[in-house]
Amino acid sequence: MLEGLFHIAMADGVFDQSEDKFLADVAQRFGFTPTAFSHVKARHVGSVRCDPYEVLGITRDVDNDTLRRHYHKLVLDNHPDKMIARGVPPEFVSLATKKIAAINAAYEELSKERRI
Repeated sequence: MLEGLFHIAMADGVFDQSEDKFLADVAQRFGFTPTAFSHVKARHVGSVRCDPYEVLGITRDVDNDTLRRHYHKLVLDNHPDKMIARGVPPEFVSLATKKIAAINAAYEELSKERRI
């Protein structure tokens, strides 16, 4: 649900402070930790540069094998083809496509940085 709310908030291409405050409150009410909220936000709110660790929802001290396994789990869980197979509306497929692109870009950046 939080993913969908971010999608709605970003529909006009602007993410302002009131939207951030509202979504943080919603996330808290649904039991998201501030860190988990930050990870979801990093995948949706465009900035000049997103922290790849935030996008992937991992800490900087994670080893390369754990990073790789976590990345593959994220891809399996968020792939647009899964959404299509479930018969979800095109808007959700579009959201999944953007999300997987952010995940792939973050992993690619860390792969280059770590030379894995």
